[in-house]
Amino acid sequence: MKMSNKKNFSIFAVLLSVFLIPTIADAACNFTRDLQNGSSGDDVKCLQQFLNNSGYTVSSSGVGSLGNETTTFGSLTRQAIAKWQSANGLTSTGNFDSVSRTKYQQLVGGTTQTASATVSANSDLQSMIASLLAQVEKLKAQRDALTGDSSSTSKSTAESKIEDVESAIDDAQDKIDDAEDDGDDVDDANDYMDKAQTALEKAQDYYDEGSYSKAVTYANSANNYVDKALDEIGASSSDNEDEADSAISDAEDAIDDAQDEIDSAEDDGDDVDDANDTLDEAQDALDDAQSAYDDEDYDEAIDKAEEAQDLADDAVDAIEESSSSEADDLINNANDSLSDAQDAIDDEDWDSADDYLSDASDYIDDAIDNLEDDSDYDDAVDYLNDAKDSISDASDYVDDEDDSASDSIDDAIDSLDNAVGELD
Repeated sequence: MKMSNKKNFSIFAVLLSVFLIPTIADAACNFTRDLQNGSSGDDVKCLQQFLNNSGYTVSSSGVGSLGNETTTFGSLTRQAIAKWQSANGLTSTGNFDSVSRTKYQQLVGGTTQTASATVSANSDLQSMIASLLAQVEKLKAQRDALTGDSSSTSKSTAESKIEDVESAIDDAQDKIDDAEDDGDDVDDANDYMDKAQTALEKAQDYYDEGSYSKAVTYANSANNYVDKALDEIGASSSDNEDEADSAISDAEDAIDDAQDEIDSAEDDGDDVDDANDTLDEAQDALDDAQSAYDDEDYDEAIDKAEEAQDLADDAVDAIEESSSSEADDLINNANDSLSDAQDAIDDEDWDSADDYLSDASDYIDDAIDNLEDDSDYDDAVDYLNDAKDSISDASDYVDDEDDSASDSIDDAIDSLDNAVGELD
């Protein structure tokens, strides 16, 4: 069965070449003017037919492809002309000028059919080609089923993506041409457009092979290059649609990251109620952003998406504030225990122990200052650890039988250990 399909595919390829070759001579057009980006008319359509039939494909599928030629001169037509000019020893400007018209007349032997007459003469042939192409597509589908070369991305999705990029390239080229007319430097923009066109051609090639996922990937890449080209001339995509889409995506990521941190904090036993409430507000803002995007109110979508991001950040801060609050309570407990120990030691007049406990009290004050003023948790932890060390040194001078001082010192160390745990 597999060999049969390959043979059938080859037969149709031969049939296509047999039917296509004569149209190069038959499709003579009457060109009486220069054609360039933005030109429109039957002569443009005739030019596209000539290019497609001569091996300089305007588009391998969709708008501008064989049998789907248009009356509009866009970037795809310009690219095809440039290839034809280069192959025929002409300067590759992409514009169909008087020199190009002369070379065209030499190639077709001076035939001067009108564009409309050419379309009429080839209508039956185009129908036959379309039928053959449909059968080729069917054979490709059979081939994919046999070889397992299928894609989770649908053909219609890939086709839609490619058509959108073709339109985006045409629109962007118009803006770049306008910028060039205004005297702006558009070299970098045109470089990106060349990359966009190359990516689009790869997308079309993969589409023709039935690799629709890869076709979508390259179509997306082409769209990214279009955006970069527009950035070079200070332009932007219509209605900030791309910016809104990116802002919503960033907000979704921020909310997901915040949820992960909240879940982790909850597993550690932290109070995350305030954080969850704030994250719910972030999700509401994200829902509003998506609704605005669906309504094509892209500015509102951007504002709401940015609000969602800010709220997601606030939710994470709420976790830290909760941890800081618990640490504050523990530090205060340590201070109370430290005071109790100092009172017990003062009663016994143990100067060395009292000095260490005074140092510990100073370290705790420094830790509290860092938490209140700068929220510098790392420095606060360092001070608390220093306080623990000083308290431990003080314990060496406390009589083991002095239960009051020993217990207070142990309580202070335990509270500081827990405070450090909250801040780490």
